[in-house]
Amino acid sequence: MNHPIEIWFWVFTTIFAGVGAYLGSYLKKKGEILATKEDFDSLRTQTHELTVATKEIEAKVNDQVRNRQRQWEMKKELFIAAAQTVAKADATLAPTVSAYLRRETLRKVGAGHPSATAAPKLKEKSLAAIYPAPL
Repeated sequence: MNHPIEIWFWVFTTIFAGVGAYLGSYLKKKGEILATKEDFDSLRTQTHELTVATKEIEAKVNDQVRNRQRQWEMKKELFIAAAQTVAKADATLAPTVSAYLRRETLRKVGAGHPSATAAPKLKEKSLAAIYPAPL
C-alpha cells in the first residue's frame, strides 16, 4: 500500500511545485509591473512639478526684463526731453548773453578800461551748435 500513496505524494508534490513556480513567477512579474507603474507615476509627478516651476521662473524673468526695458525707455525719453529743453534755453539765452557781453565790452572800451583791449572778440555761439541734440 505504500506504493500508491507514494505515487500520489509525488504527483501532488510535482503539481504543487509547478503551481508554486508558476505563481511565484507570475507574482514576481506582477510586482515588477506594479513597481514600474509607480516609478512612472512618480516621474510624471516630478516632471509636472518641474514644468510648473520652469514656467514660473520664465514668467518672473520676462517680467523683470520687461520692467527694465520700460525703465530704460522712460529714462531715454526723460533725457531727450531734458536735452531738448536745454537746447531751447541755450538758443533763447545765447543772443541775450552775447548782446550783454558786447555791450559790456563797448562800455569798457568807451570808459578806457585797461582790460578792454585784452577782451577777445566774442562770437555768438550757442551750446546747440557745440553739442547737437540727441536723436
